[in-house]
Amino acid sequence: MTETLDDIRKRTEELRERLTKARLENGQSAEPPEDFVPLPLSIILAERLKPFEPIAIKYAGIIAEGRLISIDMSKLVEYRKTAELLRMSVGFETGLYAGMVNRILRQMDEVNSAIESGNIEAIHVGEVLRLLHFSIKMMRGHDPIDDAYNSTINVSYSNQITLAEAEIERLKADTEAFEAELTAAWAHYETIKHEI
Repeated sequence: MTETLDDIRKRTEELRERLTKARLENGQSAEPPEDFVPLPLSIILAERLKPFEPIAIKYAGIIAEGRLISIDMSKLVEYRKTAELLRMSVGFETGLYAGMVNRILRQMDEVNSAIESGNIEAIHVGEVLRLLHFSIKMMRGHDPIDDAYNSTINVSYSNQITLAEAEIERLKADTEAFEAELTAAWAHYETIKHEI
């Protein structure tokens, strides 16, 4: 039986209601907080996550050889922290990038946990590898600067990117302005993290 558009709308509304109910039962507001990390800051944070890519690729290569290894996650704390804030980016590409970094870190956590508990048989290597491959492919296939393009305004793609890059460079050059913006973003995050 083929689903009609009305069936899909009805199911979507039912899912929305269930999600709202679950959020309220967890002591959260009915709706999750709005994304708030501005684009220039988001793009800089995404750049700070770039060195995680070769780590993820090397890890995936080890898994592809059929070996499960424990990773010292204390060395990846800054990546986790940066991705945590970046997932609240107002941009799609930068938020997606953060989501993929978070996903890989969670997978590493799961493998570490299985190794530490002596429950390695609970880990399906093929599944882990598929998830890592997909996440890495998504990270490498999207350019965070593309968030700077807004198709609804009458300014060319190249001009919008040029303006965004100028603001990014300004923030990078003005350490005080960058730190103020980053501190403000973290302060806001701390007030809403229980709602995410």
